[in-house]
Amino acid sequence: MSRRKRRREATRSKVALTLGFVLLTVGLLAAYVDPASGYELSPYASTPIPFWVCTALSCLVSLVVAFDRDRSPRLRTVALLLAVGVFVAFISIPVIRNYQFFGPADSLTHLGWVRDFSTGALQPFDILYPATHVIALLFGEVGGVQLPRAGQLTVIVYFVLYLLFLPLCVGYLSDSDWAVPFGLYAAALFLPVNNVSVFRMMHPTTQAILFFPFVLFLTFRYLRTPADAGVRQWSPSSWSVLLYVAVASILFVHPQQAANLLAVFVVISVVQAIYRRFGDRLGDYDIAAERLAYLPTVFLAVLFGLWVPQHGRATGAGSTIIDRVVQFATGTSDSPVDGAERRGRSLSDIGAGIEELFVKLFLVTLVFFVIAGLLMLLSYVGRVDWKDVDKRIVIKYLSLSFAALTAIFAVYFLSSVTTQHYRQIGLLAMVASILGAVMLSDGVTALADRFSARSVVGVAGPLLAVMLLLSAASVYQSPYIYQESPHITEMELTGYETAIDHRSDEVVFTKIRGGTGRYAHAVYGRNGSERMDINRTDEPIPERVFNRGNMSTYYDDPHYLVVLDRDYDREVVVYNEFRFTGSGFEGLDERPGVSKLVSNEGFRLYYIEPANETATAGPSGAVSGPERPALSVPSPTR
Repeated sequence: MSRRKRRREATRSKVALTLGFVLLTVGLLAAYVDPASGYELSPYASTPIPFWVCTALSCLVSLVVAFDRDRSPRLRTVALLLAVGVFVAFISIPVIRNYQFFGPADSLTHLGWVRDFSTGALQPFDILYPATHVIALLFGEVGGVQLPRAGQLTVIVYFVLYLLFLPLCVGYLSDSDWAVPFGLYAAALFLPVNNVSVFRMMHPTTQAILFFPFVLFLTFRYLRTPADAGVRQWSPSSWSVLLYVAVASILFVHPQQAANLLAVFVVISVVQAIYRRFGDRLGDYDIAAERLAYLPTVFLAVLFGLWVPQHGRATGAGSTIIDRVVQFATGTSDSPVDGAERRGRSLSDIGAGIEELFVKLFLVTLVFFVIAGLLMLLSYVGRVDWKDVDKRIVIKYLSLSFAALTAIFAVYFLSSVTTQHYRQIGLLAMVASILGAVMLSDGVTALADRFSARSVVGVAGPLLAVMLLLSAASVYQSPYIYQESPHITEMELTGYETAIDHRSDEVVFTKIRGGTGRYAHAVYGRNGSERMDINRTDEPIPERVFNRGNMSTYYDDPHYLVVLDRDYDREVVVYNEFRFTGSGFEGLDERPGVSKLVSNEGFRLYYIEPANETATAGPSGAVSGPERPALSVPSPTR
């Protein structure tokens, strides 16, 4: 390419990148000025179209320039930063659009723990994995941010770490000019987020998996420190200090992933020991030039052994897994596939299928597993020629670690303990993202050198774009994957707070598919709600009772029934009235013995008076027995 043409192309790239940043800014503003006004069933459908158009065009510009090897390193770096901005904007939609909180169930309990830390009802070392909660508390106390938003910002911090350090891991392992762009592309697929047991919400296991590439990158740098800096085997270095801090941190983010990291360290230590013993027979790699992983392994093992046994939650879970595996081996437990079969039947009842859901959630992940497996195979048969022989051994470390982590997955799968094995799949997807990106960058580079970059990109580009779209469509829970959005509205939290503050102690709460305890955690803190004795809930209301409207004859004691807008959207729109019907929701106000006490734009509270309870109405409408409170809901503020 002539000098003049190169300058002209560089100018075009600068103009395109400038336009990309402008488009990204416009998209962010379009989403920001259109905040959520109520519960949104799908973040995809509810987010303004200009946001999607602008970020898509900005993403296209950034990736085109980043993958152009004729552009200068500075321009490509700017393009990568633009791409990171696009992907962070995508993952930050709930914050940009002013969601009160994002994440039901466990996430609400984690928000409750943050409140407990804030009030002093709980200390960080009182729970098994306090790191994420402490970061959220720092956002709240130092930044003056409301705790629900602080929790959301904490989630974004972990995603930013993932987007930064997974590409750096790939760049360390590959000599290709396309290594970091492919690494960022693989990170942007967010393959660990499978929405079965790894979610885009405040969920410490998810945060620990997103933190893992940072620890791996420090591990790679730590192992090569002696060769780079000429220091002694056991002497401290800046990389070793950072690694020890990161290792301790991941334990406090979530011990389950710390245990997986320990397995990785053990694998590396064993491989190093074998190379030190049989090095002459195993190739030209000089193990003496590498810092050994023995000390980090011992450090993590000791720290894990000191911390985890103090918490019954972890030891109890470990005992359950061991017992279930023994039961499976002796043939006294259910088959591990029974749960999948039940879910498959439920999907069939709402007009979907397990095969369709697998394609939406795991097809791209499966492709990366295959690509990563190909790299592992080629590295062992010696068909990959690395310029840096040191990187070959790191690939072997990751390959053997992948096998060890797969064995742990098998243990979880055979134990059939909830969905723990899907957490392990999330971690394996992270490792596959690194290895798959290395294989893609080296493979595409080899093809481009043999044929032409234009022809290779012409074939690979559309395929990569389709994979990116497929993966992006399943990052957020939505009707596309037959799930409701985890959006928690201010009206829901305000409604629960009002209902709980004015409740009668003699009346318990019931709800559609769940109870009130999680929301109580979010509003009052977990310890605070337990002291107030507001976690006492009845079983969820049976669908046949709800649909027929015979609540007053079904219950022998008074109940509060909570109905949210999300309940209607989930049961009627997503599940196609599989259990709870639209007529059941619409007829609630007309049911005998059912009185509406609270109503706002997202929350309704009903009082169910049993038919066998004698009540004498007075002039004020009061009844004997549990007093019906006069409830009012304050208007939310933005």
